[in-house]
Amino acid sequence: MFTAVLNVEKVDLDDDFFALGGHSLTAGRITGRIKRELGVRIALSDFFSEPTVRGLSELVLAARQVRSTS
Repeated sequence: MFTAVLNVEKVDLDDDFFALGGHSLTAGRITGRIKRELGVRIALSDFFSEPTVRGLSELVLAARQVRSTS
């Protein structure tokens, strides 16, 4: 998702989204894609606190666990 939205070839797990040229509007696009494609909602504020693929992945996994136990 990072590569598509930021139009870059490669993103490592710990690359900072904002250091790669992302901003609040592109962060909103990614949170929207996460909702559509993965079925979980990540708040935009969470994205700002965890702006890496690794950080967002952990948030997605946690949200999926909460959803599956509800």
